[in-house]
Amino acid sequence: MVALGLALAACRAPVTDGDQLAKEHRWTEAVASYKKALADYPYDYDAAWGIAKIYCYETHFADKCVAWTDKLLEIYPYREEFRAAARVGLRELAVKGERNAEAKLRRLERD
Repeated sequence: MVALGLALAACRAPVTDGDQLAKEHRWTEAVASYKKALADYPYDYDAAWGIAKIYCYETHFADKCVAWTDKLLEIYPYREEFRAAARVGLRELAVKGERNAEAKLRRLERD
């Protein structure tokens, strides 16, 4: 039982590290930590959400924001926090004149 607990803690370490780095505003290091978690566990949605939040709300990389939220919304289409983050990125892309961003934003807001 103790071994299982240690194994679970070890697999969560990169996500926990990413969360701490994000709190410290160390965005590049946080994204690297989350990506390490995803390399080991591709379906770690906490790690993917950590990356999406950084790109959507902290560093404002709209294209990366949309890419990461699209991945999350494929699996969880009705999670409002993912949809809200996607809208942030799509609005920024629409302002930049990115093709299809406005239509996708309208579709997301309508659903």
